[in-house]
Amino acid sequence: MLQVSNIGLRLGGQEILHDVSLGLKKGGTLALVGESGCGKTSLLRVIAGLEHPYSGSIVVNDRQLNAAGVYVEPANRGVGLVFQDFALFPHINVRRNILFGLNRLSSQEQNDRLSAMLSLFQLEGLANRYPHQLSGGQQQRVAMARALAPKPDLLLLDEPFSGYDVLLRDSVRRELRELLDKAGITTVLVTHDLQDALVMADEVCIMQNGRVLQQGTVMQLAQHPVNDYVARFMGGVNSLKVQCIEGQWISAFGPLPGLSLKLAKEALLVFPPDALRLAVAGEPDAFKVRIGRLMPDQHGYLVWCMPETGSESTISAKLTEAPSGSIQLSLLYDKVHVFPL
Repeated sequence: MLQVSNIGLRLGGQEILHDVSLGLKKGGTLALVGESGCGKTSLLRVIAGLEHPYSGSIVVNDRQLNAAGVYVEPANRGVGLVFQDFALFPHINVRRNILFGLNRLSSQEQNDRLSAMLSLFQLEGLANRYPHQLSGGQQQRVAMARALAPKPDLLLLDEPFSGYDVLLRDSVRRELRELLDKAGITTVLVTHDLQDALVMADEVCIMQNGRVLQQGTVMQLAQHPVNDYVARFMGGVNSLKVQCIEGQWISAFGPLPGLSLKLAKEALLVFPPDALRLAVAGEPDAFKVRIGRLMPDQHGYLVWCMPETGSESTISAKLTEAPSGSIQLSLLYDKVHVFPL
């Protein structure tokens, strides 16, 4: 349904997007995630036609929107765009905001489309209100209704939850996902928050420095990350460098005799806090740590640990009980991602 191939973009002489490719099936939702400045919003603007790439192509519903010698104006792309600030017209009411851009339709068609959008986004009774009379969530629904009223082939959302506090953000995310599923809208969502992607998207596309690192389901990215950045982004928050010395792998926390790698002399281990467990004294793979600090967690404690020696390395473990002093940990290697250095 959406196919982006080999897109390159320069702005002000700076390379913003490098050979970017991704795909999305009809009715699906794709989340573009990554740190600020990685190119997410620039890619969204390229798809919308607001930026002009110097290379690559964009196809929506088998229709070429960008390619060598091809450029379709934003208004003719059949793409709906909801900006981060919603961009509602403050001087007109909800009814006129939703109907904006539908002048080509007959009065009856406009009324039918308005009724459908008010019903879909639960805005009945608010048609005569102005944007300043609405809550943030209501403004977002109006912006969504306006974007979907022309029946676009594709909907683009730019950081739609950035203006909400933590509690409201969770409820609005779930509500919006239900609405998109009900409408069967193909959607690309830009966010820097992985939780937005977990709730909203069928697939996730992780970007870094203007490049696509990996696209897939959350499970695929978490279980088979292509590099350490993807692994850490998907929840593997610990990074531990290991070296092979005389046939044994050594870390800042000491030897890891259970680690068996057919690699070069150095590697990076990336793993989540629950890959560490309390070990019994004498276990061959146990290593001693000092407790730096701990924080209560939903099902126990998140504990920051340091080597008994003076190393500055720190790892975090998720434990069911609050430890004290020096403890011993062991690593569950089936939860560890290994990347050669």
